[in-house]
Formats: sequence, structure tokens, C-alpha cells
Amino acid sequence: MSMELVILAKTFVSGGVPADQFAKSYMKSWKSEGEGGFLQKDDPELSECCSDIFMHADCYQPEPGRDESETDEGEFRKRVRDTLDKFKLI
Repeated sequence: MSMELVILAKTFVSGGVPADQFAKSYMKSWKSEGEGGFLQKDDPELSECCSDIFMHADCYQPEPGRDESETDEGEFRKRVRDTLDKFKLI
């Protein structure tokens, strides 16, 4: 199931979906998979990748005046790309 999250992340990185839409959709799907017990069935590395991307989505803040721990769209997209690259998924 988590490969669907990876596909969504790849679409975001390639510019196929806006940051706001991606963050909301990814977080909702990730939570749903977790509640359904699907994340526990994944390979540990895939699960870690998806969890890392969830954290990046949670830190995304499009509005000015964001906290130091929050990211803008450019940094958000970069972090998701770097995470996919780290786990050799792109």
C-alpha cells in the first residue's frame, strides 16, 4: 500500500500536484494506512521513507511568518525529493 504514497510523492516532486494539495492528501492517506494496519506490513525502509515524508508534510507552512521548524514550498519539495533519493526510490 505504501507504494501509493511513494507514487504520490513522486508526482509532487515532478510538479504534478501543488504543495498544499499534496501535504493534505499525503497526510490523510498516511494516517489512513496507519489506522488500517497497512504500514506495518511494509518493508521497514519503505515505512521509514513514508514516515519521513509525512514529517516533511507536517512541517510545510505556505504562509509567511512560519516558525523556524516549518518549511516553504521550495524547501518542502526539496526535502521530499531528497528523501525519495535517500531510499533509492527516484
